[in-house]
Amino acid sequence: MSQNSKNYFSTGEFAKICGVNKKTLFHYDDIGLFSPELKKENGYRYYSYHQLSIFSIISSLKEIKMPLKEIKTYIDKRTPSLLIELLEKKSIDINNEIEKLNNIKTLMESTIALTKKACDIDINTITLEEHEEEYIVKSPLIETEQFMGDDEEKFLYECINFMDNYELSDDCLIGSIIKGEDILNKNFESYSHLFTKVNREYKKCPISIKPKGLYVTAYHKGSYDTLETTYEKLLNFFKDNDLRIGDFVYEEYLLYDISVRDIDEYITQISVEVKQL
Repeated sequence: MSQNSKNYFSTGEFAKICGVNKKTLFHYDDIGLFSPELKKENGYRYYSYHQLSIFSIISSLKEIKMPLKEIKTYIDKRTPSLLIELLEKKSIDINNEIEKLNNIKTLMESTIALTKKACDIDINTITLEEHEEEYIVKSPLIETEQFMGDDEEKFLYECINFMDNYELSDDCLIGSIIKGEDILNKNFESYSHLFTKVNREYKKCPISIKPKGLYVTAYHKGSYDTLETTYEKLLNFFKDNDLRIGDFVYEEYLLYDISVRDIDEYITQISVEVKQL
């Protein structure tokens, strides 16, 4: 507390109460955003207790990335109606940011789970198991049949275009959907859609459903160019167990560039829908 009055604080005292560096207060004073109530001839500056509320709103607006210039404009012209208008707009921005962060958190949790799964699986096993219903966002029908091999750049372009058009995170986990009939005809690189998994609450784009039911699942280790070896094993599994391939096949990339450096260490999960008789 300042020696001048119990109602005033020195720069150091005020900075400590507000949890900032004294240099911040000096800078705010220099740009005319927030100045001490008293300035003595000896250069000492003093802030009053009622300035705490003003500094608090400045700090809150700065915390949500509002430029200091815009904050100054508001502070200089502040009225009750301007405060309501500003806070209503910022509340919308905060809710959007919360939704974005929740999506990122969900993505991170999903990535953790998939990466742990990839590290623990036996890639030589093929399983027949029940899958629960899952919510996905998928791209429009892909017209170009061949993306991999010599045209891998086109496939990557489709992935980027899909993320941009659907406002997806750059780190989202993208998979591919292939028609079951294309697998039967051994068109293993004839992709129909790109997709990514989402929560049921996702509202930015129309949601599709990966249906609940029986799936045959296999894992491929190695580059995408060699996926046909695993697809041949899958076809033999269906034949040996008298099963029929359903409408769609879902490729999910469990280990790829973000987690491994060697392309031969990639792991792809392939889930083939089983047609119910």
